[in-house]
Amino acid sequence: MTPRPNGRARLLVLTSTFPRWPGDACPRFVAELCDGLTARFDVTVLAPASKGAASVEQWSDLTVRRYRYSWPDGSQRLADGAILPNIKGNRLLYGLVPGLVLGQLWAAWRLAREGAVDLIHAHWALPQGWVAGLLGTHFGIPVLTTTHGADLYALRRGLAHKAKRWALRASDRVAPVSSSLEREVLALGVPQERVRVLPMGVDTTAFRPEAASSDLRRELNPDGPVVLFVGRLVEKKGARYAIEAMPALLRTHPDAKLVIIGDGPERSSLEALARRLSLDGRVAFTGALPNEELPAYLASADVLVGPSVVESNGDTESFGVVFAEAMASGCPVVATDVGGIADLVVHGETGVLVPQRNAGAIADALGRLLNHEDERERMRERGIAWVRERFELSKTTARYADLMEEMLAV
Repeated sequence: MTPRPNGRARLLVLTSTFPRWPGDACPRFVAELCDGLTARFDVTVLAPASKGAASVEQWSDLTVRRYRYSWPDGSQRLADGAILPNIKGNRLLYGLVPGLVLGQLWAAWRLAREGAVDLIHAHWALPQGWVAGLLGTHFGIPVLTTTHGADLYALRRGLAHKAKRWALRASDRVAPVSSSLEREVLALGVPQERVRVLPMGVDTTAFRPEAASSDLRRELNPDGPVVLFVGRLVEKKGARYAIEAMPALLRTHPDAKLVIIGDGPERSSLEALARRLSLDGRVAFTGALPNEELPAYLASADVLVGPSVVESNGDTESFGVVFAEAMASGCPVVATDVGGIADLVVHGETGVLVPQRNAGAIADALGRLLNHEDERERMRERGIAWVRERFELSKTTARYADLMEEMLAV
């Protein structure tokens, strides 16, 4: 083992979701956690290559390495965003999966062989947890695997199921991001003493009520309330049910507007749905926005709607960082009671939970909140306090760092 620089442990993070450059619309929760961990570890992130992204670069104190998994570069679309929805939208991407796994294994193996790794943190059981399990078993490196949802809710049969079960059992510790995922982990035979629920965190210095913009608010809807949806336009996010709720909401709130932030394979069909329902001017699609712009939108909206569903393959919302971001911004939440959402949204306290795939229930909940400013204000206050207490980024990062140091001390 080569000497540790500065006497600090060297942490290798394996992930398939990581921003490609500043301003990228890719979710930042892994990047934010890694950045916070640099206060106590020397952190290297290993992520898939993407066209236009540097192969090796330094992000402040964070080293980012990207491995190639296909040729030419332009075909590397499998890991641009979420892998399973990408495959669902284009079955040809299945052909890139072996390269993604083997490319990651080879790149991580080289780092471990050089003695540059003291601990591995894998995000998602597949493929990262499986790769980490192989390295940990061969080199004697402790492994922490964080499960985020699709890796457990879906992939319930065949070789993939066996691989994820092996990956979790091979991990020294498993950190599901919600209590719902904890039940999935335990059902796969991982002992309770090796499992600890550790959610992702929210940067409350960025997501705060003070981020509201009167100019943005006028731009979004100068005449009435703003209902916001933020997320990838894929089946499990359920954006279609927010759109289908609008005709009923407009009967009581004719000036309301639904603003949909995000992109994905369902965008064209959702736009067609809005046209069929004659919602021109009442539903707006912004496309994906840089993460830095989201705090102003969340703080300026009246309500965030998150109509997530359970897909036919079992995949659903494992946690929903955007709900915590909204609450931290003072924006009440209407969400569906699926997956791990109830860990975040406490019904009647920090938001409202409704049944999935029920546009009528969504419209009723939105209408009630828009009619009662006192109830929205109460939820704003409790939501802000709830997130700052339980999900603030520095606190969740410290919990991860403490667990990692416990693992290294064994």
